[in-house]
Amino acid sequence: MATAITTVTPLRQLWPDIIPAMGVVTPWQEAIVSANSGNMAVVEINAAVGDLVTRGTMLARLDDRIARADVQRAQAELIKAEASLQQNLANAQRMRRLYQAKSVSDQDLLKVETELKLAQAQELSAKASLTSQQVRLDDTRIIAPDDGLITARNATLGQVPATGTELFRLIRQNRLEWRAELTAAKMEQVKPGQHVSLLLPSGARTEGQVRQLAGALDNNSRMGTAYVDILPGSGAKSAMYIGGQIEVEKRQALTIPAQALLIRDGRSVVFRIDDGKAYMQEVTVGLRRDNAVEITRGIRENDLIALKGAGFLNNGEAIRVMTAKGKE
Repeated sequence: MATAITTVTPLRQLWPDIIPAMGVVTPWQEAIVSANSGNMAVVEINAAVGDLVTRGTMLARLDDRIARADVQRAQAELIKAEASLQQNLANAQRMRRLYQAKSVSDQDLLKVETELKLAQAQELSAKASLTSQQVRLDDTRIIAPDDGLITARNATLGQVPATGTELFRLIRQNRLEWRAELTAAKMEQVKPGQHVSLLLPSGARTEGQVRQLAGALDNNSRMGTAYVDILPGSGAKSAMYIGGQIEVEKRQALTIPAQALLIRDGRSVVFRIDDGKAYMQEVTVGLRRDNAVEITRGIRENDLIALKGAGFLNNGEAIRVMTAKGKE
C-alpha cells in the first residue's frame, strides 16, 4: 500500500549571510561612586547590589555634623567680611570727596583705597571659603551620577573612607554590550547598524545591534572586536560568555521546512517526489533560520519534496500525496 504524505516545493527567501562569533557581555559604561571628602564616617546606606537607581538618588550619607559647623563658621566670616567692606567703601567715598576739596593728602587717599581693596579681597576669600565648605557638606550625600544598576557596594556603616575610596559601582543606564571576537576577514564584513541574534546560557535568544568596531586588532590574539548594543530586558548578565550571529548582507536562499530534512546514515537527505514515487536525494545544508533550512545543493526550485510522513519513506517507495486536511 502506498504511503500517504504531504509535499512542499522549495521556497526562495531573502536571507542574510550569518557570521557566528563568541564574546563576553560587559557593561556599556560603568560609573564609580567615590567619597569626595575624607574623615567622615558612613552613617546611612540606602542601596544594595542589584538595585536599580535613578540619577540623583542618595546611595549613602556620611556624618555631616562637622561639615555643617564649618558651613556656619564660613557664613559668619562672610558676614564679617561684608560688613567690613561696607565700612571701607563708605570711608573711601568720604575720603574721595575730601580729596577733591583738597582737604586730605595723596597719602591719606592711597591708604583708604588700599584698605578698601583689602576688604574686597577678604569678602571674596570669605565667599570662596563658604562655597568650599558647602561643597564639603554636599559631599556627605553620596549621590548616583546616572540611572543604572548597582553592581558593587563597598560602603559599610561606621566606615571612615578616605577621599577617593570606591563606595559603589553601577552600570550606567543598565545598558549592556556584547563584545564579539572576530577575525580580520570577518571584521571587514561587519558594519555598524547590522542586526545580531544572541544565544543566552538559558537557551533563550535576545537581539542586539552593532554599534561600532574596534579601530585595531589585538596584538596578541590578532582578533578584532565588534561592540554590540544588547536590547534592554534581555536577561543577559555582565561577564556572560555567549555566542551570537551577526547578520551581514542579504541574499537569495533556497529553503525548505526543517521537517522535510532527514538524516540517513549520517547524511542530510530529502525525498524528492517524481511520478508517484519517493526518491532519496542527498543535499547540502546551509543556514538554519526559525523552522526553515537553506539547501545549497541537491534540489531545484520546482522539485516536489516530501514533508509530513517523509520519515517513514524508503528510496523508490510508492506514495499517495495528501492535502493538509488529510484528503488525496
